[in-house]
Amino acid sequence: MNILTNMFSPIYGNNKVNTIDFTRNAGISLQSLVHKKDFSDRDSELIFRYLREQATYIPFSLYLRRYIYKRANISIAFESVPDKTYYEVLKECFNETHTPGSFHKTSTTLKVLIDGWLKASSVSRESVFILGFALKMPVEEVSLFLTRAICDYDFNFNNPEEVIYWHCYRNNFSASHAIELLDQYTKTNADSSYNKYNNISYEDISATFLTKHQVSWGGELTLTISERNRIGDTDHDIINYLLALRLRNRKYKYSLTAFTQFRELLCKVKEELKKERDEELIMEEELLSFEKKAAKKEIRDADIEKALYSAVPLVRGNLKNMSYSVLGKNFAKHRLTRQRISRVLSGKSAVSRFDLITMNFLLIAKRELNDPISRYKVFVSATDDILKKCFMGPLNISNIYEAFILACLLTEDPICSFSDVWEMAYESMDTSSSTQ
Repeated sequence: MNILTNMFSPIYGNNKVNTIDFTRNAGISLQSLVHKKDFSDRDSELIFRYLREQATYIPFSLYLRRYIYKRANISIAFESVPDKTYYEVLKECFNETHTPGSFHKTSTTLKVLIDGWLKASSVSRESVFILGFALKMPVEEVSLFLTRAICDYDFNFNNPEEVIYWHCYRNNFSASHAIELLDQYTKTNADSSYNKYNNISYEDISATFLTKHQVSWGGELTLTISERNRIGDTDHDIINYLLALRLRNRKYKYSLTAFTQFRELLCKVKEELKKERDEELIMEEELLSFEKKAAKKEIRDADIEKALYSAVPLVRGNLKNMSYSVLGKNFAKHRLTRQRISRVLSGKSAVSRFDLITMNFLLIAKRELNDPISRYKVFVSATDDILKKCFMGPLNISNIYEAFILACLLTEDPICSFSDVWEMAYESMDTSSSTQ
């Protein structure tokens, strides 16, 4: 495992843990896992133990506390800061910025909301936006909270509210200004304000706006003066942009980019599985009738589920409920089952970053079977590319599920290790239940 250690060493150096550097700590933890002498012989077992004993789930509350800790320049050790300190800092920020506890009417007091945020495992996008205004976050920090703290996509430029929030963060406007702009947009007739965009297609408008967003987020794209003038930076320009969007006929309510990426990955995975099946059929050619061969050649969503979770126990044909798994708390929402695939393809559910990560994991694992290091690097590069296209942010090693995927890629047989760990999670639950 020296090769694996050398790969991580330049990144994580002397293995010294920093309490508030979640990424570095997760990298050190993964490094220690793959450095074990018997990792290649006991990879699945060691990965399972790593998930249960070493890898740490980082809740939203910890991201929020870390941000407050840095912003307020708190001098005592991070782990020693009492809850009361975080509460007082947040309360003062809300009072100073006159930020409401919600963009909508609510009977919940600010005290209850703050207490909830400081203990929350995850929160809604609206909560992130509210906290962004209260803490006067730069737009880049709000993006990181969306993509890392709650593992969601970045600002949705098809959503008028989020476009207005984004505009206000960039210009240091308050939450009340954002509410006023949203009210103005809602009350304005689109037909009377569309003249500026009559000769510009929606694709041009959207591409210009997204390009401007990438520039503000540290991207390499630049805007020409004419492109900048097409939309502008004033409140009036933003309202006009939103009114132009209102006039289009867009039926799919989620990210089309993410949906397209998911569908492309799905097709590629099915191609790889079909190659495997064709090889199997050649071996069995004389034993199968024409009808059976034709049926076996078709790759279905259930075949993808089986490829990933072949060792997971079934109950009436379905994967056993995650409540029976010791990894259920952190992994329950990340299973790429045939039902999940169906809901995504039918437009009933949005594509999540974990859908894309898991699907690409299956694809790379099928294609790159020989060298763990090359496979790991290919996966990270390809997945980061996909996630960035979908405005979901790059892979996050401090996320326990993503760390699990990366650990599996460093084994001799990633898919087998992946499935074995899922199986162990159920067996461990059964064992612990029987001993109680």
